[in-house]
Amino acid sequence: VFPIYKKEINSYKDIKDEVSRGYQFINLYENMLSGKVAPLETYQVCLEAIKVEKNELITNYLSGRIQTIFWTFLTDEQQTKVQQKTENQVFTLLENELPTNIKKTLFGLYQSIAVSDIGKENLYKIWKEEKKIKNLFLNENDFTSLAMKLAIYQHPKAVEILEQQQTRISNPDRLERFKWLLPSLSNDKEVRDAFMKSLLEKENREKESWVQNALRNILHPLRQKSSTKHLKSILEKLEEVQLTGDIFFPKGWLASSIGNYSSKEANTVLEAFLADNPDYNPILLMKLLQTTDNLSRAQNIKK
Repeated sequence: VFPIYKKEINSYKDIKDEVSRGYQFINLYENMLSGKVAPLETYQVCLEAIKVEKNELITNYLSGRIQTIFWTFLTDEQQTKVQQKTENQVFTLLENELPTNIKKTLFGLYQSIAVSDIGKENLYKIWKEEKKIKNLFLNENDFTSLAMKLAIYQHPKAVEILEQQQTRISNPDRLERFKWLLPSLSNDKEVRDAFMKSLLEKENREKESWVQNALRNILHPLRQKSSTKHLKSILEKLEEVQLTGDIFFPKGWLASSIGNYSSKEANTVLEAFLADNPDYNPILLMKLLQTTDNLSRAQNIKK
């Protein structure tokens, strides 16, 4: 991490050399994680930059940082303050003349933050194929992902959307996956809680990528207040997950659950678990510390 001149950060988007420009954004984000620059400042720099960025890789990086800062490092008040502006600006960009790959990245960004009534309606119209965006090409998986997002965002027609999406999935394996994930998308907290408890049984974790999707649905930032209670049991299952799953699954199990959190309550669960397990498996401990790095940093950054 290199020192930065805070007065210069708004000019990064104007740097002509692509490698230098991309590096400055990476270094800015690392400085934010170190507490040298405020998340809101970093967020605004990235948002302004993505409006003019033409390099696909840098656009992808900026999109990822905007999403992470929004959901992890901004306070509730800051999220409320910037959400509508972000949503409007990204949607305006989508309607501009831009290359296909950049459009797809921008749509992913829009889909992740379009939680207002207008945003949900735009997503619904795109899902219904009533609204077409030039140079934005969505496949069956994209429409399935969009249907799931609309359910999590509590669109008024969420039940109908999920039912219709089942009829639009042509691949039998994808349809099976979608049906399996339905309880994790339910608006009924008790249905989600029961499904979460079922994932603690090893026989229900055979399809690990499905499980990670389910965790992300149940523990989405919009649902975290009602889902924090699951974190203790998720952490307690980690050793079993390592013994019964693929080599990469423990990291995925954590990244899809507690790795999405930044709240004090989640940090309390983490600290209690670490205190209760002083001689914890060192390999798993490293994975846990890695995936909860943002959670730990957020406690100081969001003060």
